[in-house]
Amino acid sequence: MLNRFSFLLAWRYLKSRSIGSSINAMVLISFFSIFLSSFALTLVTGVMNGFESSTRKKLQGINADLTVNARGQELNTTAITSVLREQAGSLIDSMSSVSNQYVIIRDQDDSSINVTQMYAINPHTETKTTTLGSTILNPTNTTLENIVVKEGILVGDVIARNQGLVVGDEIELLYLDNSSSQSQTVHLEKTYAQVSGIFSSGLEELDEHTIFCSRNFFATMWPDQDPTELKIKLKAGINPNLAQKKISTLLAGLQVRRWEQFYPAIISALMLEKYAMFFILILIMLVACTTIVSLMFMQITRRTRDIAILRSMGAGPGMIRAIFTLYGLLITTVATTLGIAIATLIGTIVSYYRLIKLPDAYFVTHLPIDIQPWWIVAIFVLCIFMSLCAILLPLTRLNNHSLAEIIKADQ
Repeated sequence: MLNRFSFLLAWRYLKSRSIGSSINAMVLISFFSIFLSSFALTLVTGVMNGFESSTRKKLQGINADLTVNARGQELNTTAITSVLREQAGSLIDSMSSVSNQYVIIRDQDDSSINVTQMYAINPHTETKTTTLGSTILNPTNTTLENIVVKEGILVGDVIARNQGLVVGDEIELLYLDNSSSQSQTVHLEKTYAQVSGIFSSGLEELDEHTIFCSRNFFATMWPDQDPTELKIKLKAGINPNLAQKKISTLLAGLQVRRWEQFYPAIISALMLEKYAMFFILILIMLVACTTIVSLMFMQITRRTRDIAILRSMGAGPGMIRAIFTLYGLLITTVATTLGIAIATLIGTIVSYYRLIKLPDAYFVTHLPIDIQPWWIVAIFVLCIFMSLCAILLPLTRLNNHSLAEIIKADQ
């Protein structure tokens, strides 16, 4: 009954218009301050999450979850995969071995050359391990198994654009075989390949210096070379850090890296930018909470007569605090809920319809907004907690005055 009475009285105070224009104005200022703060906090957090997730997805590109290598040396992939399947099979979804060497792509008119890394892959296992198959631009509606066959190669779209290549063109490849690399003279061998597909990973550096071929075609140039990398795709829900530690222990002496470790500077910058922006918005929220502090001081001062009447009727300090606490929470809860709801709605619309286009300097073409449910709950709880602290601060005055002092002050 007392709780209901406190709520009804707090609601009546909130609806009252007779107390003075200054109080009413302060209520509106407090409401819109909390509303704008929660709105900005939700929307900007969604934008930062969207940028982080989109950039991570773009950076991961054709990289697997984990990559095993021997720092440029060849691997005994048969023995390694056997050990991993036996002792880490619960972590691993699929594996794919890769060989790589440098080749030179020369134009038919010898006007330009392009030093490129050639990767020999197994199309079947590569499709299971990475997203390379989904990056194919041309031909459309095909699979990696249909492209990387015989002398066919898959080239990056920047290579194709710079050298005017289209699917079906024949290109000349210059390469250094392993026997020549040990002599004092350099002799480049020559072979021909056919452009059977063009891919785009979204990373210009990768698309400009990468081509993929079959193992059989790679073996015609380097017949004695074993794979130099082993790509690993983890099962859903597996923690990459824990998986990396376990596999590193099993494969002592070999280098096991997560895909994020290929781009440490960008990943660190993303995290720093995200938390710095969140901290700045928290400071803005603190400034907004000062309006609640001012409002509560004003209400306590203006409602001195009401407090005296309630105290004379037997209401204790706890009940008085409950009334004003509910009064402040009504304002902050409605403002926070409305701000988060509108920010979520706007973010969903902007992201779904791709309304804001970004310049080429970014990894994504349109503004990404990703507002996760747990972030909504966290922001709501944080805003209410900060507002509650701001509400309770002025209420400490109620403990410092007796009923006689309150009545005397009102006279």
